Formats: sequence, structure tokens, C-alpha cells
Amino acid sequence: MAKILEGVNTGDLIIPLSVAGAIILAVLALGLFVYLRRRKDATVKKAKKVKVPKQKKREPIKVGVSESDILRALGGSDNVLSHEAKGSRLIIVLDDVSKIQKEGLDQAGFPPYILSGNKLTVVIEKAALEWEGRIFNS
Repeated sequence: MAKILEGVNTGDLIIPLSVAGAIILAVLALGLFVYLRRRKDATVKKAKKVKVPKQKKREPIKVGVSESDILRALGGSDNVLSHEAKGSRLIIVLDDVSKIQKEGLDQAGFPPYILSGNKLTVVIEKAALEWEGRIFNS
């Protein structure tokens, strides 16, 4: 080894060897980081398996329920300014919310709703179009 380094100033080798050592340490640190990250992700994926209970499906309009009863409980057709089925929601804009008969809606099988200002929103999942068609096209 001494013959290889003969005539070479060892001070000239310090910088290249330091850079090479730093690169090797950086590669090892990166490899360790990736290994620990994958190991952590694998344990998190195993821990996240949670059994979620099935939600009850909302029923379509009850058989024997008169659509006119629902419309009457909403305050009549004159009280409904607009209606629209958007995905799983039925949105009804009313002229006067004080005309709503809550007991009449419950008796007619109308699903739970959210009243915000003059807008009544009902989440009915896949039956929103059916509800809109049967109530407002009858």
C-alpha cells in the first residue's frame, strides 16, 4: 500500500475521501429512512382494518302513502317555489316555512330533513329522483 501512495501528498486525498465518505453515509441514511418508512406503513395498514357496520337503507315512499298528503304537509303546491333532486338529496325551496306540518310529514313517511332558511333538504340516497317524481309530478 505504501508503494501505491508513494509520491502522493496525503493532504491531497483528504477532500476526495471525505466527499466519498459523505456520499456513502447519505446513501446509507436514505436507505435506512426508506426501510423504516415502509415498515411503518405496513404496520399502519394492518392496524387500520376496522369493521364498519352497515348502514340501514332508507326505504322508498311507503306503499299507500298519498303523494298529495306529503305535498299538503309541505304547505301545498303554492308554498313550493322549486324542487330538485341532486344525487342523494332532494332540495325543496319553500315560500313560507311556517306552513310546514311536521306531524303530517311524519305520518306520510317523509324521511328526516334539514330546514335551513326557506330550503328543506332531504337525504334519500338512491331514491331522491323517485321521491321528487312521485310528489311533484302527481
